[in-house]
Formats: sequence, structure tokens, C-alpha cells
Amino acid sequence: MKVARVWVGKDIELNTDQDEKTKKMLPIEPLKIFTKIHWDMLQASIACNVPNEYGATDKGMVDLLERGGVDMHDLQKRHKTTDKDEDIIRFPFSSSRKRMSTVIQNASEAGIPEGAERTPAQESYNKRLMIKGASELILEKCTKYMDENGKVQRLDDQVREQVLTNITFYAKKALRTIALAYRELEPGLHGDKHDQPDDGEIKDVEVNDLTLISIMGIYDIIRSEVPKAVETCQKAGVTVRMITGDNIITAQAIAEKCGIIQEHEMDDPQVCMEGPEFYTAMGGLIEVNGRERVRNFQQFKNLMGRMKVMARSRPEDKYLLVTGLMNMRNVVAVTGDGTNDAPALSKADVGFGMGVTGT
Repeated sequence: MKVARVWVGKDIELNTDQDEKTKKMLPIEPLKIFTKIHWDMLQASIACNVPNEYGATDKGMVDLLERGGVDMHDLQKRHKTTDKDEDIIRFPFSSSRKRMSTVIQNASEAGIPEGAERTPAQESYNKRLMIKGASELILEKCTKYMDENGKVQRLDDQVREQVLTNITFYAKKALRTIALAYRELEPGLHGDKHDQPDDGEIKDVEVNDLTLISIMGIYDIIRSEVPKAVETCQKAGVTVRMITGDNIITAQAIAEKCGIIQEHEMDDPQVCMEGPEFYTAMGGLIEVNGRERVRNFQQFKNLMGRMKVMARSRPEDKYLLVTGLMNMRNVVAVTGDGTNDAPALSKADVGFGMGVTGT
């Protein structure tokens, strides 16, 4: 994957040309592309908020920093987010959370945007929550944003609509959209470790008073052999469905490029739907004579004649889909490249664990 476009108060298309010999993307001069404060904030947002072992999406963003000559490890040491920092506060990504957050120390060294208005408590504490995740979900929790000059402004309805329009523009180009945001912290905010509620999957600190930094448009390169493989399956009588965590517009664009759906099907709500909506409509799973079955089974059977794409999916959505197809006496094969795919892979007749570069 590679970052193809970035919204930082305005849309920027990046040069993604490769060196013919090394096949690596060419270096960039970041300060000819971004304001200094945007580039400083992007560095901290990406370098300090990645897991120790990251997948293709994170690698695409890390590659952007490396093209700009950034020393990732130096940034992580400066902000106390290396894997050796025992007191690091981090809330990992999961397919149900659809976000990841890390608290950085020495926040002022990552830049203080004009108009940020830090309180005295925030100044002395000097810690900041860096958060990334599904663009529309993170945007929903933002009350401010950094404009094209890097100044923090109130995120009103008009600007919010402009950002959503940009997200849709990226998604229609088959770009995965990731939002980057931050929040200034002070001692005791939502607990000593900012982790309240203790049993909550999403922490209170992650859903209030966020400032939007950027929307990243990341291109997931479709391997040249994929459309032909899909066509071969279809000719053999195998129904190919795509289940993804991407938003529905990105999912539709990628599925159309792969030959899973046709252009006229892209806006059909029964062909392309979101995981939570699907799960609710199906009524979840029940146990009948010791076997799991879809509660609204007749509705499920009717839908399966049309549904080909599931977006914003969670592990339970994938598991219900596989269970229902097996209830219909289908032979089901599932491919997956993440731990969140494990329940569906295990349930299916055949499960292919693809590894981090599999799909």
C-alpha cells in the first residue's frame, strides 16, 4: 500500500513514482508539500502510533515518513513510545474498535499548532493523545481541525461536510481513508492512565474533543492476477464475496475493479452493505438442536442471492455470514490475513490464513 493523497485542510496528490532499479518510491521534500506544523504533527501521528508489528496500511504511512527522511526510532525515543518504554499508554487497533491511540510525552516537541490554546495544566503535563482510525468514525468525534495553514479552527457543519466530501472523493478512487487526530491531555483526565472506563472497548478519552490533523488516502494495489482469479471462480460456479473493514464506498470501488460486482450494482443496498447493518437485520445467531443458526434464516437466504460486498465488517459479522452459508448447505472457503479473521476461518469448511501480505 502507498499513501496517494493527503487532506490537510486541502487535498494534496502525492508523487508515487518508483525508482526503476530499487522499485522503491522516490524521496519527497516534505516542506515543499506540507506546512512545517502539518509535517511535524504527521510525523508524531504516524511514527509514535504504530504497533510493534504493523500491517500493510501502517506500512504505507510509515513509507511516507521514510520518503521524507524521518528517523522513526528517534521520534519514538523522544516521545517515549518505543517497545522498551514500560509506562507507555496505548489502546491497540481492533476490527471492532476501528481505531488506535497512543499517548506521547514531550508533546510540545511535536509542534504546537497556532490556535491550539493549551491550558496551564496541559502545558505542564505536556502529553498528547495521538489517534488514527476509520475516517468517518474519527471525524465524528472531532470538534476542531487544522486548516491548510496549520491553524486550529472550530470544526463547524460546513467544514465537516467538506471533509466528508473529500473522504468520499478518495473512496471513489478506491483509496482506503484513515483519519489522524490528536487531543491535548492533563493529569487525571479519564483516569490516571486515561483508560476509563476500565471495561470499555473504546475509551472516553478517544471520543471527546479531538482535533483533526489529516485524512490519508491509501492505495491498496490490486494484484494483476486478482480479476482473472475472480472470473475463474465465477465460471466454475463459485460465488466470490468480499468482506472488508474499509468504508462502503472504498469497498464498492475495489470490488468493481476486481470483478466481484458490476458498475450497475455499486449502489444496490442489497448487493453492498455494512457489517453491523447486516448483523442487525439477520437477528444474530441462535442455537437449535445444538447447532448455531441464523435467527432470521429466511431473510438471510433471500439476501444471499444478491449480497456480494460487506464493508466495515467486524469478526461477528463475518462469523454470522459463514455460519448462515453453511446452514444453507454450502461449502464455504474463507481467506483472511488478520487475527480478527480467526473465528470465520475456523468455522468455514476451508480456511486460508494468508499472512500479513496475503490480500
